[in-house]
Amino acid sequence: MRALKEKSINLIHRLKDNPARDALIRRRLLLLSPVLAIVLFVLAFKLCYSLIVMPELNRERTSLTSYINLANIELADETPLTTLLALCEGILSYPQFDHDLWSNLSNPATQRSIIIRQVSFDQGRGALTLSCEGPLPESAERYVRALSGNSAFFSSVTYSGYTETRDRYIFTVNCVLAPKGGGSQ
Repeated sequence: MRALKEKSINLIHRLKDNPARDALIRRRLLLLSPVLAIVLFVLAFKLCYSLIVMPELNRERTSLTSYINLANIELADETPLTTLLALCEGILSYPQFDHDLWSNLSNPATQRSIIIRQVSFDQGRGALTLSCEGPLPESAERYVRALSGNSAFFSSVTYSGYTETRDRYIFTVNCVLAPKGGGSQ
């Protein structure tokens, strides 16, 4: 029995007394430290993702779903791709301010000495506001009548009078553009 006691192994004493083994352990720790750092980074990322990102994604998904439901799009039997396509088609049906519309606004047959000073366009509402200037008070009325006669572009055209400045008459024209594709707004 006594022989076993003398041969008992003291690992800490062996590590202290063996510098070659100590260097080997240090090299192994240096090699394993990047792996340990990557593992800790992945665990931290997963924790942040589950605690921060997932609740935010769920909130966004809920708000998007409620928006889609408000837009009267049925989600029950449609795939997300068809739902997205339906939303895009709805957005693309908004009135557009394009070359054809500008040509109609600045057409010499409609314009007749009217100068368009400023243009404001709200695509979401389809509202077009023109700040114009003409030589006569009647020119404002003629211009509005010419624009309202073109139902391909406008669903309504109004103006609320004019002001006189240095022999010129300044007036504002409010137009509601017709929906693209001939639908109704």
